[in-house]
Amino acid sequence: MTLLDNYLLDFDLEKREREIQRGLNLFSKYKTGVNYINDAALKITGVYASILSQKIKDLIPKRISKFKMGAITALTVVKLQPIQIGDSDAEKKLERELNAELAFFLAMNLILDMNNPNGYELGSGIETLDESAIAIKSQHISYLKLKEFNDFPVFPVASFYYCFFLLNVNKFMAFP
Repeated sequence: MTLLDNYLLDFDLEKREREIQRGLNLFSKYKTGVNYINDAALKITGVYASILSQKIKDLIPKRISKFKMGAITALTVVKLQPIQIGDSDAEKKLERELNAELAFFLAMNLILDMNNPNGYELGSGIETLDESAIAIKSQHISYLKLKEFNDFPVFPVASFYYCFFLLNVNKFMAFP
């Protein structure tokens, strides 16, 4: 039995796929005209599980935090680029921007899903953020837009999501 096989015994792939599919559906409600690759949720879940088992699981003795799960989700979306528009330079640039926004959205949806089983709506709560928090979010989305596809700095990205979550929950009470 491989490391991946052992990990997958403890991992509910179908549940994660449903969560990601729900997030994709929510995102496309607010970003009209978004087209995803075929089986986007399944592909994101497969890469997510692979990265989790190959790069993270052995480094963490207990359960993996929701912030690391969010980071892996975001980095997986950036790698796969599930939103596809076209082949021109302008379309590729727009794809990177939309996929970065999707990555952030799915990560936060997964993190907040731990508190709210229905996930969260794009724009809910986050509109109450002040300028500095909006700038921090914008900088992170810019990073996701520009990062290398195969680079998986899970721990620093998870730290970002942890800090962003705490900033909003403790200071602004923007999230449930």
